[in-house]
Amino acid sequence: MKTSTSSSRYIRLPLLLAGLAFAGQQTSALTLTDPSLFAPNYSSNAKVTQSAVGATSAATLDALTGFWVVRDFTGFTSGSNSIAFTSTDLPGIQFSFSGSIQLDNTGNEITNATFATSGSSAIRIQANTTNAATLTGLIDFTGAGVNAVAFTLAGNRFARVSDITVNFLSETSTVLSTQTYTGTGSSSAIGLYFGYEAPSSQTIGSISISVTLDSGSETVVLGLDDVGFFSTIPEPSSAAMLVGSAGLLLASIRRPRR
Repeated sequence: MKTSTSSSRYIRLPLLLAGLAFAGQQTSALTLTDPSLFAPNYSSNAKVTQSAVGATSAATLDALTGFWVVRDFTGFTSGSNSIAFTSTDLPGIQFSFSGSIQLDNTGNEITNATFATSGSSAIRIQANTTNAATLTGLIDFTGAGVNAVAFTLAGNRFARVSDITVNFLSETSTVLSTQTYTGTGSSSAIGLYFGYEAPSSQTIGSISISVTLDSGSETVVLGLDDVGFFSTIPEPSSAAMLVGSAGLLLASIRRPRR
């Protein structure tokens, strides 16, 4: 896994992610274990140009101690992929896709920096039709409770995007927050932020995503990037027991207040 020196706070932990899932793909193409975790910088990231209507402010999530972001998706292949953390204090996540999309490419890592809001690694979402269509998805968290989550959609192929609707759901599938983006027909580069912090009495179980496309001749390509979550980080003594490879950094780890 590559690491970034641009972030002042980051940590590698053994991880078990089994849950960012766009509905429709049932099998996992790859499980990525122990990617680097970074502190969020949604509000200061120059490539994040817009926030979805209804989103918890980026500054609020940036300020959460214990909010961590995955920025590197090296090895992801088409179809469904998982990120796995060895630490049971961290959630599970799986990524899969459905709708009028090009499954030969969708789900794999895209390394064009135009489609990433951090570095040059993101998850590709690519439509395979010039007709009007809807792409749907589900992000499903397992294991440790998740109190806040965020992600970005980036690229310069938003001209055909009519609207995007994202629902943040409780573990019993109750809608906690609905966030939206309305397309402008522009092909300018966009970094679109979605994020939500749940009330202290609730946890986020899943996220449903719906992208509506107008007809048009241009191929639609979007990059899913900066996938962040707020969950329990182990105490230093616990984290030390999880060290499985050289170079694991264990500086300033504290259990956040919930």
